[in-house]
Amino acid sequence: MKIRELTIENFRGIKRLNWAIPADKKLICLIGKGDSGKSTILDAIGWLLGSGWNLPVDACDFNDEDKPILLKAVLSEMPASLIGFDALGMYQRGIRADGSLDAEPLDGDESCVLVGLRINTDLEPEWFVFDGDDGERPFSVGMRRKLGVAQLGARADADLRWTRSSALGRVSRDVDGAQSALVEATSAARRAVREFEPDVNFSKVLSEIKGEAQGLGAAEFEEMRPGVDLSASSAYGGIALYSGSIPVSKFGLGTRRLTSLAIQKLAATDKATLLIDELESGLEPHRVIGIVEAFATDSGISQVFMTTHSSSVVEYCPAKSLVLVQNSNGVASVEFIPEELEGLHRSSPSSFLTREIIIVEGKTEEGILKALFRYWNGILRHAAAQPTTAARGIVVCQGGGGASACGKSIAFAKLGYQVKLLVDADDRSIDGKVSEVKAAGVTVSRWSDGWKIESAIFNALDRERITEFMSFLIVDEIVSDSKIRAGLVHVGLPPTVEEAVASEVSDEVLRIKLTDASTYRDEAGKDHSWFKSVQAGELVGEWLFSRLGEKPEFKQTEFYGKLTGLLDVADKISPDGEK
Repeated sequence: MKIRELTIENFRGIKRLNWAIPADKKLICLIGKGDSGKSTILDAIGWLLGSGWNLPVDACDFNDEDKPILLKAVLSEMPASLIGFDALGMYQRGIRADGSLDAEPLDGDESCVLVGLRINTDLEPEWFVFDGDDGERPFSVGMRRKLGVAQLGARADADLRWTRSSALGRVSRDVDGAQSALVEATSAARRAVREFEPDVNFSKVLSEIKGEAQGLGAAEFEEMRPGVDLSASSAYGGIALYSGSIPVSKFGLGTRRLTSLAIQKLAATDKATLLIDELESGLEPHRVIGIVEAFATDSGISQVFMTTHSSSVVEYCPAKSLVLVQNSNGVASVEFIPEELEGLHRSSPSSFLTREIIIVEGKTEEGILKALFRYWNGILRHAAAQPTTAARGIVVCQGGGGASACGKSIAFAKLGYQVKLLVDADDRSIDGKVSEVKAAGVTVSRWSDGWKIESAIFNALDRERITEFMSFLIVDEIVSDSKIRAGLVHVGLPPTVEEAVASEVSDEVLRIKLTDASTYRDEAGKDHSWFKSVQAGELVGEWLFSRLGEKPEFKQTEFYGKLTGLLDVADKISPDGEK
């Protein structure tokens, strides 16, 4: 079964959502701000398509208490047992290539069914399937159980015990002698409160659970067996899943969640559809990576819908699986990440999980801005009575050059992110692109005509500070003395720092030549630049801000003003450092 379209009306924080899902989407990772509706979407799917019948509905689940909750889904690739004449076969519709529906399958259409859940103000849920005449027919719990929807939420531990309604109960229901053995074990436990070994052989089922759970990244289990969990009560008197002598419910959160998920997957009569809220909960990054890879390749899974706030999940999910959820006064929207941003989910995954994005051209700018963040967070924010950059959700992201940075800025802005762009002014061919960026609502900060980040650095320093700065580059081994000498000679300056700074060229010419020397490429294209890396940029930024950050003359430079302006703090700090 695959969900091809989802409609949500009046459910919790979502007044309305219409979401068409392409047929090729197997792994779907929902990202977005808190309270945008990510978890609500998972619960909507779970309520509509899950096997539950006694939903925990209360008045808070209604966005408007005077209107019903309505959930609908278009489903394709239905299990064979559901498309027979006596099931849903007579209610099949057709879904066209563009996602629109026909009342019945036509040539070129993919078969599908349209199902719904309505909850009126009396809190009574009503599941139904639409027939071809837009009438409604019952959509029973038995039918829904065959869809194989497994939701990992607050009840993960419940699936680690044998009850009539738990996934563990369902997965062993058809094993000959299972129920009688469990009842016998319960009776024995109640009589003697001792370990009991049942007669029935559960080895195959329990081995499958163990294999599935460990395949998803759960702990290394011992041989699994039923055991007594005296902390619980159920129809079977508290019979739970054990690993050796330890109840699986006593393992860590991540292992419990993964084991529950494995059991639910095995309980599905066809391919499973998994719903997982905050995949990373209780899991180390390496287990997160493993489970994402397992989802992508597991032929027993039809679709996975998951939410995350983890950069590790974003980084290791395929870019085409990332979905941004936004909510404007209850009207929710869902949009897959566009091609322009593919690759950034690996190089800068935190960009997709933030509120404010500062896009820069390259590595040097990223490093310097990170140094500024630390300087601001450590010193200046206190004077300005402002939150840290982390608290504000500010992330710096490399754009990969001027034109590319412009394209990424526009793409992020169209998705609803707050975006700022820092771009060089030495390439006038991107002027038109910069205008497009501004038109998209992006705040653009551009250096003076002909300038780049190196220009701004050297123009923020007098000759004495230039000598100190270049000596720092050599002493701290950011750049070798030989590379600096080669750059100076290349631009026609004396080969040593002292001689170059003392040369009789004007201050303006000296700064231009030093900028050219620091970005030197030879005729073969070999890079001889001085600090073109994130780490070097950070060290340069730390030196500049720690040595000069409190100097009024430094605060009046374009370098300081434009960079602090990106944080919206330039006007909050006076040149003398006071609020």
